[in-house]
Amino acid sequence: AGELGLPEDSLLLGAIGQIVQRKGWSQLLTATASCFSRHPGPQLVIVGDRWSGKQEAVEYEQQLLQQASRPPLANRVHWLGYRHDVAQLLPQFSVLVHAARQEPLGRVLLESAACGVPVIATECGGTREIFPAQSDGAVLVEVDNESQLAEAIGRLLSDPELRQQLGRAGRSNAESRFSADQAARILLENYEGLEIKA
Repeated sequence: AGELGLPEDSLLLGAIGQIVQRKGWSQLLTATASCFSRHPGPQLVIVGDRWSGKQEAVEYEQQLLQQASRPPLANRVHWLGYRHDVAQLLPQFSVLVHAARQEPLGRVLLESAACGVPVIATECGGTREIFPAQSDGAVLVEVDNESQLAEAIGRLLSDPELRQQLGRAGRSNAESRFSADQAARILLENYEGLEIKA
């Protein structure tokens, strides 16, 4: 918040990922606009860059910038670009919102949970493997369902106790199911279960 010149107690929605269509940025901006029209204080912080030089990717990024420049998003969406200090940024977010349309296994979801940041994510790819239930630290919504996403954002912005509850549950879930020791044990079990053929 300090880097952006915002009050220290600002509610920050965070979103992290490559600026590409499959990450659902347009859907996120639409849902956020719906919430921001009812909640005057929160801000949206976007961390990530566009890597593709294709014309369609450039045009998509321009569309997003235009979308974010219109009220109620105007001056409330902050584009930080590529960052090396995500580990320091994550704990500053009130909520991590991940509107991906495709996602094998979102590392940012695991990192957010490990930092105790409550998560709102679309239910695609491996997201349900990370968060089998809301009790594991996240509210999951349907892909491309902007009204569901907006409802989830509004709910968490309005409920600090729910944010704390989800943050604690996400951290506990990450520590118990995705620790280095757990990963090593499962990997070893898989290796030991392999049948080697000469």
